[in-house]
Amino acid sequence: MNLLAIDPSWAHGYAYAYFSGKELKKAKPCTIYTLAIFIQTDVVVVIEEPYLGKNPDTFRKLCYSVGKVLYLCDVHERRVEYVQPRHWKPYYNLPKKNKRRELKVKQKLTGYEDDDVCDAILIGKYYLEKKI
Repeated sequence: MNLLAIDPSWAHGYAYAYFSGKELKKAKPCTIYTLAIFIQTDVVVVIEEPYLGKNPDTFRKLCYSVGKVLYLCDVHERRVEYVQPRHWKPYYNLPKKNKRRELKVKQKLTGYEDDDVCDAILIGKYYLEKKI
């Protein structure tokens, strides 16, 4: 099974992690156009489910970003699975209040520097370890 884990972001664009089986093959920041190319292939798409935090405007924009991905998945008949941050973040014991410490832990777990890429990788790994 090929898995495309996506961390959506309104401000920074998207980040993806592509897995073949349980092996991470590629992970990096990207645009919706890059995701469109991957979604045309035989993949299961796992995306972080948006949640209403402190800013309703950010939530609305995040929903737009997720909606674009869902549209592509619908057009290409791809299976979509959602992962909630309240499930995958505690699984990796990520600090809740300290963003700087959280980033350092994610970088140590993944070996990548970019925060969004780290999220995409951990979303994918969580799905592969807990959902399958």
